[in-house]
Amino acid sequence: MAERDLDPAVVAALLGDRFGAVAAVAAVRGGAWSAAYRVEAGGRALAVKLGHHRDDYERDALAGTWRVPGAPAPTVHEVGDTPEGCYLVADWVDGEAFDALPPARFVRATRAVLRAYEALATVTLPGAGYGVWEGPSGDAPHPTWAAFLTSVPARDDDRLRGWRERLDARPGARRTFDAAQRTVERLAPRCPDERAVNHGDPLQGNLRIGPDDEVTALLDWGVSVAGDPLYDLAMLLFCVPWQPALDAAALRAEARRRGGSDVDVRLHACWLHIGLAALQYQAFAGLDDDLAQTVAWMDAGPGPR
Repeated sequence: MAERDLDPAVVAALLGDRFGAVAAVAAVRGGAWSAAYRVEAGGRALAVKLGHHRDDYERDALAGTWRVPGAPAPTVHEVGDTPEGCYLVADWVDGEAFDALPPARFVRATRAVLRAYEALATVTLPGAGYGVWEGPSGDAPHPTWAAFLTSVPARDDDRLRGWRERLDARPGARRTFDAAQRTVERLAPRCPDERAVNHGDPLQGNLRIGPDDEVTALLDWGVSVAGDPLYDLAMLLFCVPWQPALDAAALRAEARRRGGSDVDVRLHACWLHIGLAALQYQAFAGLDDDLAQTVAWMDAGPGPR
């Protein structure tokens, strides 16, 4: 969703008198589905997000109630509707984007991120089911973890309308997609039904890092997944071509340190699901450069070994 300058009077009208007088509004980097702003109101800094998918903001709100040492999510004060969509008001949290850090700091921050992900896996998520969960219930749509891992081809919600036709127009990408789907269908039955919280979105400024390379905030819970706690590690592993400072061998070692049965199979199945979803979204959005890089990465078959 494109960011745009927002008149402070518009924000003041949105917030009413609940947060104090609005002194300043600045557009900041948003995501694919939201425009984001830093707002000074009532003597404090707030984050205001505007979009069209209230369910994303409800996930943010639930995550903001957790008090997980080392894995903080901002407190959300309000989620509501506007004539054009919906909005969220949360505490503003300072920090630098994890994926924009220089290499030495990135390596140190990665260790903090891994600790954050391990702590996050201790959260007891309400509800039942596997996959992307809903706030505030915590329910997710799939009856088993294997059902979620194999579900990418069946997805056809409004955010991805027409993805099949666009992927079919790129035969090489379609072949990669189909081969990965066959492999994940073979591996998924070996993956246990563990139900941990995974953040699921480590780049695009969604992990904020403080001056001591600690995690100050995990932002944007719109694709947070209930399932195998290795999913977040697989997500980092998948991001290696886009973030070469990530150490693939160290990520695999971290997965094995956490233990459990069939660690390599579980990590590989998560990695394939992430790749399938990436191909799906990149085809839908016309991100041809990213699509080509994803095809090359998946065709190389690095998988977690």
